[in-house]
Amino acid sequence: MADDCGRIDWRQGDNKGLKYSPFTLPDNISQKCLHFLRLMKLNFGAFDFIVTPSGEYVFLECNPNGQWLWIELETGLKISEAVAEALETGKGLITD
Repeated sequence: MADDCGRIDWRQGDNKGLKYSPFTLPDNISQKCLHFLRLMKLNFGAFDFIVTPSGEYVFLECNPNGQWLWIELETGLKISEAVAEALETGKGLITD
């Protein structure tokens, strides 16, 4: 494999030393994500971005069936509990 394997697609590289941690999006980006979900009538979406060296967020995609369990296991975030609560109570679901 080339030394830059994973540079374009992180899944293709050697990620053994990669560490994951919770991250809070800037409010304006978070609001745009929520707006996108409402427009698309989605209750969940896994957003992919590139953050440029100057700090600009570049939207790549929103995957409505994005995988999240692996990141829950890596970070301890209680994603499955939040999904279960939303399904059980309807809280936070898009209903219109």
